[in-house]
Amino acid sequence: MKKRYIVDIGKRLQELRSILGIQQKDMARDIGINPGYLSDIENGKKTNPGFAFLHKISLHYRVSLDYLVHGIGDMFLPGSDREEQKIKNFQPVFNEIDDLVWLMKRSSYVKNTVMGFAVKFFIENEGLIKQEMMRYFEQEKDIADDLFKF
Repeated sequence: MKKRYIVDIGKRLQELRSILGIQQKDMARDIGINPGYLSDIENGKKTNPGFAFLHKISLHYRVSLDYLVHGIGDMFLPGSDREEQKIKNFQPVFNEIDDLVWLMKRSSYVKNTVMGFAVKFFIENEGLIKQEMMRYFEQEKDIADDLFKF
């Protein structure tokens, strides 16, 4: 695993603890590890959290392994009462697009409002967006042409 993924896992662990309202020492105790080890993972200092470590977190807190390792999908497993806890502790801070998508999946009001703003933005800025997309595709085409030169 590359270090970037470990840093991302550490950030997701911090987010999980924040949502659950628990400290590092409590999570470490719950899953039977040294608090220093958890701290090192959260800070990206440990670059080899094993499957057993991630599996313990998944089982104890009903967290998706796909979410922990890759940041894919919902944090909590379906049917988990933790999902309700995430909603109760929701804070409208969007550090990543995934945070907004999570909220849009759970609130049709938010989804419809955001989509309305997006449509308006695209209509008002259609020319600029098309120019930017053309530059992007030209760059991609140039890269592809370079890769397939024989």
